[in-house]
Amino acid sequence: MRRQFFIVFCFAVLAFSREKIRPEYDFKDSSFSLTYRIDIPKLSDDEILSILFNFEKVREYSAKTNVKITLIEENTKTNRILYEYNYSVAKLGVEMFREKFQEQKMVVFRMEKYNRTAKIIPDVLSAGGSYKINNDCILYKQQTVMNKKINAIYTMLIKRDVQGYLKEIMKYIDDQALKTNSI
Repeated sequence: MRRQFFIVFCFAVLAFSREKIRPEYDFKDSSFSLTYRIDIPKLSDDEILSILFNFEKVREYSAKTNVKITLIEENTKTNRILYEYNYSVAKLGVEMFREKFQEQKMVVFRMEKYNRTAKIIPDVLSAGGSYKINNDCILYKQQTVMNKKINAIYTMLIKRDVQGYLKEIMKYIDDQALKTNSI
């Protein structure tokens, strides 16, 4: 029995230490902050920034998630994207304004509009954050304020959805690194 526990424990420690996405959460009443450190392969900062900002690339990795995205407008430094989530209890529409800061190696985003189809989901009063390229990782930060206390179910859904989305970004970046390194 001890041996099985030890083997499972070692496997869990190794799997956790190899995780490329490391989260930190801070949930307080009606607000929360998320911080993720995402290890990235050897791609140039410009390539990573393009993956994080360019709508066509965002659409490619978003296609594997539960979010549908639509471009509202885009230029070289800003874009506005509608993110639509379809849950069994409600649909959500979140319009995000995003701005690229090339020299700071950062994409900053903020919510401009929010719609929901069911009152069961709380209203999001404000949301924003950033992707910052920092050495060999992306530092993802998000701060959100809702109109009521965030219960355990919302906490679980938020963590699941954000981490799932970031994993798709990571897979996309890994695929791009493989393509670049095989050329």
